[in-house]
Amino acid sequence: GEKKRLELLQLAVLQPKVAILDEPDSGLDVDGIQLLAAELARLQKECGMSFIVITHYNHLLPALPASQVYVMKSGKVVLHGGQEIMEQIQVNGFESL
Repeated sequence: GEKKRLELLQLAVLQPKVAILDEPDSGLDVDGIQLLAAELARLQKECGMSFIVITHYNHLLPALPASQVYVMKSGKVVLHGGQEIMEQIQVNGFESL
């Protein structure tokens, strides 16, 4: 959790226009995910930052809704759409695609 907080501090200080976050929710408990999502939402709102979030789960979606969702399989985009895709995957798994 402390490493994730340091990474968030770096984002806040550097304020890039776009940040790529590779599984930022890995290894975090529920409280850590909420803290991460709240800080990313704040950076998005106050600093105008955009995020490309690579994840296997939709834990961040309630606090940081996705405007676009891409599903990749074997290095190729197999599905593109809105947040409803993640909700569908959460209920039916990736095999439903």
